[in-house]
Amino acid sequence: MIRMEEGRRTPFGLYWDDDLADVLLRYGWPTFWTRDPPTSLMVQSDPHVTGHEASPAFHFAPQAQVLDDPGRAKPGDWSLDGPQSRERYAPAYATAFTYLDHQQAVFRRDDSCLVVAAYDLSSDTLFAQRAVTSALALAWDERTLTLSRDSGVASGARALTASASCGPFVMSLEAVAPASTTWRGLATA
Repeated sequence: MIRMEEGRRTPFGLYWDDDLADVLLRYGWPTFWTRDPPTSLMVQSDPHVTGHEASPAFHFAPQAQVLDDPGRAKPGDWSLDGPQSRERYAPAYATAFTYLDHQQAVFRRDDSCLVVAAYDLSSDTLFAQRAVTSALALAWDERTLTLSRDSGVASGARALTASASCGPFVMSLEAVAPASTTWRGLATA
């Protein structure tokens, strides 16, 4: 969209520039626009155009201190509904995100660590007796990722394991029922 809009007039009556590119990257392309008539019938002016963002939208970035020291991150450092967030994202595949109740453990094995994350969605009315896809992701930085996936019916406790080098990392445990629009997830260290 940025490349298509460069140098052109926007629905808001402005010419495209870097500031509008920043807004697009932070909040996404509006899903629809509304137009109010000009404020005066005596003076010719452009109508007032308002772009409306996709809703609901979520704030997926953690608090700044998490980026400085991922090893000290806690689940509360991720708030999906930050009202003053500098960016939001409204994925088409989900209308709700919520915490995934779980247990996690890290076991040191010589030169590596085994991470185990267990959860039980059988009493969750959204997931009970439905096909669920889950993933356990471990990230040390933006380039190093270990991923483990599982799929099956949510009829009891399930566990995911991943083996990786020991050290501070961010762990994400997520579950989604592909036919639904709610995502359960946790990001922690």
